[in-house]
Amino acid sequence: MKTTKLVFFSKPSVIIYRFLYVIKSKNQLVQEFIAFVKQNLYEFLQTYWNQSELQDLIEILREESINDCSERSDQNDCPVIFTNTQPDEAIQDSIVIYFLHKCCRTHYDIGHQTIAFKRLIHLVVINGLINRKFTIRIDPKHIDSFERFRSSNIKQIVLSRCLRPIIEQECLLNYTNQGDLTQYFDQFLYRNITTKAKSTYSTIAEQLGCLPSSILLIAFSKTECKKAARAGLMVAKIKEFKQISPKYYTIKIASSIEEIVFSQSIIQSNPSKQLKEENRREEEPK
Repeated sequence: MKTTKLVFFSKPSVIIYRFLYVIKSKNQLVQEFIAFVKQNLYEFLQTYWNQSELQDLIEILREESINDCSERSDQNDCPVIFTNTQPDEAIQDSIVIYFLHKCCRTHYDIGHQTIAFKRLIHLVVINGLINRKFTIRIDPKHIDSFERFRSSNIKQIVLSRCLRPIIEQECLLNYTNQGDLTQYFDQFLYRNITTKAKSTYSTIAEQLGCLPSSILLIAFSKTECKKAARAGLMVAKIKEFKQISPKYYTIKIASSIEEIVFSQSIIQSNPSKQLKEENRREEEPK
């Protein structure tokens, strides 16, 4: 027989909250990154052309374009970034052309890009955020969650498995359509805890100076929950969005048969297609 218990906000001192589900759509955000870079790359290159970091990055991109061209010479469709003997304007033009070509070839999937390519996107987007040319759109429903956490004196660690390679998440929270959201967070953890080793989860507790049992991980991956539980963290895996009252939904705890109940302000009632697909894959027999 399953038992159900309420977990009060005052019990866990830390909640690890997936930043992916705060943004309206991860895929949409990535597309907005790409669109912004496409529109602003040439101006960015002209403005910051003489900065050493950008020049070093261009040298790496030039080598990548040459390698791409040699690997795909039979297709005759790969542009090459010009050598530094060309005028600056010509080099800038070829960087923009190579950027567009690279995006189209990989179907705008940033995860498949090289580190140098991601770094270029990072520089342009960061510059856009700082200069208020670009804004991260946050689902306003999550603001209620942030405020409730703060009123309960709960520290929050925000992780981003999908967005971390592109841009620092703290900067994302500085420039949103809901204003500066960093006021809601006590600290940030800049590492991906979805790893093979359970030691990563233990390290979280050490960094925060608290017991692993005082950390609650809300995750959608069965594997991640099991690894975190072995490290002593309190874990909750979404099994289903089962409404038991107007304000509460149930969640299955990975390491036991108990169910844990959270309010609607933390777990939204409309899971994304991506979440459904992830859960479906985990239910399939290996």
